[in-house]
Amino acid sequence: MTYVGPGSGTPWIDLGIKFVGSQGNTYGGFEDYCGVIPDGLSDKGELFPGASTEGNVCMAVPADQIQGGSAMVEHQLSLRPSRVFFAVS
Repeated sequence: MTYVGPGSGTPWIDLGIKFVGSQGNTYGGFEDYCGVIPDGLSDKGELFPGASTEGNVCMAVPADQIQGGSAMVEHQLSLRPSRVFFAVS
């Protein structure tokens, strides 16, 4: 990800990343625990305009929910939350 906003942002604080299953249920977030995640997004620090980082997240999703599901990213602390959906394969 690349930070393009004003000021700065911290991925693990500012972003909510969840999986939306094929039946509309969401999975992931703070309530989902996967153990130690190599190169985890939660280990990434503050980013200023133009800075980029990469990291892994983990979500436990029932197998029957994956096909037809999507990844959802949203700004957690915004008064006007916006969501972006990504197809998964």
